[in-house]
Amino acid sequence: MREAAARSLRRGLERLRPLAKNKTLRYGVPMMMDPALEERIRKNKISLESEYEKLKNSDFDDWKNIRGPRPWEDSKSLQEQQQQVLHSKPS
Repeated sequence: MREAAARSLRRGLERLRPLAKNKTLRYGVPMMMDPALEERIRKNKISLESEYEKLKNSDFDDWKNIRGPRPWEDSKSLQEQQQQVLHSKPS
């Protein structure tokens, strides 16, 4: 009985893989970071207030909503079609 449990435990542990650093960072799992990466993150700290100020000063009157092509569409023909529509509209 004990041997079977030990074998099962060993098999389970063999299947565990070490966590890759980039995957853990992507999902927000805390782990020891490279000091250079940690310094870069501290330097590029973006606050909610600074992003709000950028948006507050933006002018959305000239906003053009251009969607990208779908996987089943031909991107070149869609871009040409969008350009024609933009140029044909009187401003």
